[in-house]
Amino acid sequence: MLNSKNSKPPITYINECKGIATLTIALILLVAITSTSLYSARIGIFDQRSSSNEYRSKEVVNAAEAGIEAELAAIKTDAVTQWVTGTSTGTLTNGASYAVTKTIAGNLLSLTSVGTTADGTGSATISEDIYLRPFISNTPNAPFIVGGTMGVTGSLEVIANSNGGGDGIPLSVWSSGATSFGGSSGTCHLEEYLESGGITAGSTDAHQPCAHNSCDCSTNPLSEAGSIGEDILDNDGAFPTDLFRYMFGTPTANWGVIHDISTVYNDCNSLSASSKGFI
Repeated sequence: MLNSKNSKPPITYINECKGIATLTIALILLVAITSTSLYSARIGIFDQRSSSNEYRSKEVVNAAEAGIEAELAAIKTDAVTQWVTGTSTGTLTNGASYAVTKTIAGNLLSLTSVGTTADGTGSATISEDIYLRPFISNTPNAPFIVGGTMGVTGSLEVIANSNGGGDGIPLSVWSSGATSFGGSSGTCHLEEYLESGGITAGSTDAHQPCAHNSCDCSTNPLSEAGSIGEDILDNDGAFPTDLFRYMFGTPTANWGVIHDISTVYNDCNSLSASSKGFI
């Protein structure tokens, strides 16, 4: 008969179970560590590739923008010679390069800049259009355009624009305020000015000009002291509120824009018949 108080489980079987459990846990931990290492390595490679792609992206965009800026600077310096079709290239200090193609359609200049990485593996394209407008937005239709009143005295004589007020309508002064003449000042047509006192007796040339410094408007004036003729458009309610903008296409507050594209002289001593540009 067996004594239940003295019975014990087999020691060998329990030890074998503990060994299998330890090995299983070790294998699970090994697989987890290996998976984590592989995932971390994959993330590292992905981050490296992302950083490289981001650097290349910035590199090509910066190169393309540099090409646009270079062309804009050249056009601002000399729009006459630069307003042509063609392609220009350049290389930056980091080795990246650009190629800018210019095409023209009327007053529109289109710039297409392609930036390329130093190793040639990436590129980016940027486009920009430039519209060319005249420096003078509205061609003056009168010799004098005055924002305010104009009182002329002395011997000033003004030659009218024969069609300034429309076909066959002369215009000498356009002002927002009143215009008056005093002294020997006045206005007249160009023909009357040139022919005054210059016709030689017996000459068949009806347009023989007067001698130098002897022309005047006194023979047949349009307007003179005490008499305002049809060539004076004053007190005009339709006169532009911003005369600078009317002439140059930009508000008075932005006068510096026009100044920067102009050639500034302290006096007129250096000017001649060959002088050109926006002075």
